[in-house]
Amino acid sequence: MNSGVRKTLARSFFGGNDYLNMHDNPGDVVKAQKRSIEMMIRHGARHIIWVNMPDMGRTPRFLKADFKTRSQVKYLISLHNQWHLNTLNQMKAEHGKKGVNIHLMDARALFWKVLNNAIAFNITNVTEPCAAVSLPGADGGSVPKQPEGAIASLVRNSARTGMAPLIGTEVYSNPQLAHIFQASEKEPTVCSNPDQYAFWDDVHPTTRFHKIFAELICDELKALGYQCDKSRQPVTPALTPKPVSSPRAGG
Repeated sequence: MNSGVRKTLARSFFGGNDYLNMHDNPGDVVKAQKRSIEMMIRHGARHIIWVNMPDMGRTPRFLKADFKTRSQVKYLISLHNQWHLNTLNQMKAEHGKKGVNIHLMDARALFWKVLNNAIAFNITNVTEPCAAVSLPGADGGSVPKQPEGAIASLVRNSARTGMAPLIGTEVYSNPQLAHIFQASEKEPTVCSNPDQYAFWDDVHPTTRFHKIFAELICDELKALGYQCDKSRQPVTPALTPKPVSSPRAGG
């Protein structure tokens, strides 16, 4: 077995897009993450950080959404983190005796820490995006404009192509697709002081936020017994990671 793999700190974090699309079964997402971690272990990973889900209800997209939508995504994230913690503890019990160290990285708590103490981190805007563009990633180039609105144009044209029944189920009910079409309805703008914003677009943090977040994670890794230099990217295991008690549940 490759000794380099055994000494490498692996990380598992994915699933955010499921909740941007309002996927309503967090258990499925956590099971997919578990399968990914089990594959890491089969390939020799012995030090694994499993990241839970930050509160997407605090992002600009859901802050400006209606109360029902915002409440739903917060509920789904809470369920996800409960599933995540229960599964993590089961995996720690199963694999810990085999020399596998699996740790929780509480992104939810760190996310709140930054947003609730933004001034201390020299961030002044935690509710609005720096880049006023609906579609994440579309702010780097021009987007063709539809004078009547992209969704309205889609509806009008779909009536001629027999696609009208799909609009309600495949576009209006899917936040990601709706944002894609709405992206062409206004000119994108970018703020002049991105380092003072928590969010670059509707859902993604700015470079400044990422740097703060990375430094907080570095502190958490040190507390677990791992080596972490904030001035560098690589993180390597210490010779003897500190044993940690099972974390308590958090929504």
